[in-house]
Amino acid sequence: MIENFAPGGKHRPGAAKEIWKTMLGHLREAVRSGLPPRFVHAYRVVRHTMLWPCEQEMVAARQFLASDKVAVDVGANVGLFTAVLARHSKKVIAFEPNPACAEHLMEVAPRNCEIIAKAVSDSEGTTVLRVPVDRDVPMHALSTIEAANRHGTETRVTGFVTHSVETVTLDRTLLPSLSAERVAFINIDAEGHEFAVLRGGEGLIAAHRPVLLVELEYRHGGAVAEVFDWLGARAYVPRALTDGRTLAPVDPARLRDLQDGTRLARRLAGNRHSGYVNNIFFLPEA
Repeated sequence: MIENFAPGGKHRPGAAKEIWKTMLGHLREAVRSGLPPRFVHAYRVVRHTMLWPCEQEMVAARQFLASDKVAVDVGANVGLFTAVLARHSKKVIAFEPNPACAEHLMEVAPRNCEIIAKAVSDSEGTTVLRVPVDRDVPMHALSTIEAANRHGTETRVTGFVTHSVETVTLDRTLLPSLSAERVAFINIDAEGHEFAVLRGGEGLIAAHRPVLLVELEYRHGGAVAEVFDWLGARAYVPRALTDGRTLAPVDPARLRDLQDGTRLARRLAGNRHSGYVNNIFFLPEA
């Protein structure tokens, strides 16, 4: 614990916060100096998952992980959530079709992670991955293969970089190889393609009954209500951090309210306390 003391031994409120800011300032300078990618990644993981979680779901998810079970990360991006899963799971299987992100993951991911550089869908084949561009800078976190997601609310998008990528299903890829292991948790962040990911993993979900964390956003053009109905028919109950702290019941109508224009504007402006909710836990009924 860092105690808050002023010079001379007197307690000074806020000193610990200042110390953290100073330490992070030094770390930022180190990052800018060109340290190895693995070190930079470790810094980002500590900052975004422990000190100031960019998504509180990263904290809440830990209660559903098990050191003797497998976790799956669909749409791993640069691996922040992957690192959280790896810390609390026996093994993580991470899917990431974006070539730049997949290459980064292979360099920095923990040793108990398997990186599969393919897109997850409801069929096998090839498709086009679109990476939005903001003034010549790729926005890798918004990459998608979902045709319905046109990034209409992302005013920064000035164009796209495209890649031809291979598509696989969770069932065909994982069911045969995980017959002797149990999947405890699946994270799905596919920028509007989540329903297809679920349909392609129906057998895996039925066999393992994992907790699911699914990103669902009306602005992505995906099948939000259909996901609720599909998982509800398979005895899954939806919960979300509607107040940022406690898992509470949620339905499509409530989620739409939690993604209204005011909350979205605050989120796009970088406000971490925007009240915008887009990650839904689906818990298997006993």
